[in-house]
Amino acid sequence: MKQTLGIVRYNFFGFFCNPKVIFTFFLEFVLSFLLTGRIMVVMDNYNTPVQSIEPFLWTFGDGTAVLLSSMLLLLLFSDLPKMTPVTPYQLIRTTKKK
Repeated sequence: MKQTLGIVRYNFFGFFCNPKVIFTFFLEFVLSFLLTGRIMVVMDNYNTPVQSIEPFLWTFGDGTAVLLSSMLLLLLFSDLPKMTPVTPYQLIRTTKKK
């Protein structure tokens, strides 16, 4: 378990300092803001309260929003796990179970 946690920690080292990750989180925030704007118009027209989970449910009702969120997730995880010179050493030193 110690080896597995070490490998995971190594793969996520510098993850939040990566410009690609910062840009992806910014785009996810913009996507959430746009979806919240759509539901606020409906809330004003029908004069109904909105629960906090409803904008996320609206994400799956629109094909464009699903495509954008999927593309942002692909962008976010495109460089994990890292392939570095240390990777073959880690693969040799750990077992298949780990």
